[in-house]
Amino acid sequence: MSRSFAQEKYWEALERIQSENTLIVNTNEPGFRISNLTVALEAGKAKPKGYIRPLRFPELCAAIKAAHLDRLTSFETSATKRQKLDSDKKQAMSAKYKELRNDYEKLLEQYLNVVKENFELKTHISTENNSKKRI
Repeated sequence: MSRSFAQEKYWEALERIQSENTLIVNTNEPGFRISNLTVALEAGKAKPKGYIRPLRFPELCAAIKAAHLDRLTSFETSATKRQKLDSDKKQAMSAKYKELRNDYEKLLEQYLNVVKENFELKTHISTENNSKKRI
């Protein structure tokens, strides 16, 4: 059975939405979901309410529901992947922070030792100068 021109537009719009190469709707919005309304909007309908009816286009409506479910499952898996990446980044940052903190403490210890040695040398020089003046 051949498809009408309107059906072809809807099918093409659904394919664009699934491949995220849309012309009209923004698939990157946080609340975006694939529905009859978004497919009709992408197909170029200005006021799409009621254009894609399940009685008139049963195959298209089934494909839209399937695409919506696929997007939900892929979104959930991508969310878990994102959480895993975030936790890996946090662990890497924590390890780097600990390493930098240890390096900082070592350098601070060296600096304080140099300051102490400098102070001791100054006091030793000043005591020698005082003792030479008395003689």
